[in-house]
Amino acid sequence: MASSPHWLGESPRRTSAFPDPPAAPADADAIAVENRLKKMLYESRLRPSETGMESPITTGIRALLEAYGAVAVSVIEAHWRTLASTYPDDFDEMLIQLGRSEHEPTREARRLLIEQALEHPDPGTRDSATLGLDALEDPASEPALRKAAQTEQVPPIKTMLEEMLRDISQSG
Repeated sequence: MASSPHWLGESPRRTSAFPDPPAAPADADAIAVENRLKKMLYESRLRPSETGMESPITTGIRALLEAYGAVAVSVIEAHWRTLASTYPDDFDEMLIQLGRSEHEPTREARRLLIEQALEHPDPGTRDSATLGLDALEDPASEPALRKAAQTEQVPPIKTMLEEMLRDISQSG
């Protein structure tokens, strides 16, 4: 991979979340999603969100799901670990928005992606994954929630996971 300055500027913590383009042509929709993600992240840096205001992440995730559906989720899934470490606040907001989305065709893919983030080492990411799954309200998350509740060390996150499990068992 070629060494080049980060597209948002030099930063020791922030490196490009997206590798250099592959030699072989990639799927045009996936490339479009990556480009829109880059733009969304750039705009998020320019316009930090204020409490109660929609952010570029909020509107961007909704637009990506509507325009690209499963391709958008698969691109985010392919890059989620890098996004989580490079753009932690933005990725945390993505997890919440993926859970809040009402885009039914991507529901299972979104759930599986958010569930993966329950195992991330950063408590903020785990908290956001918990909030995303809480918003999604999918009983199919029970095994992942149960596993996360058993290993979670941060009391407020553990409490929320346990409450979600109680809600699932009472609704089932």
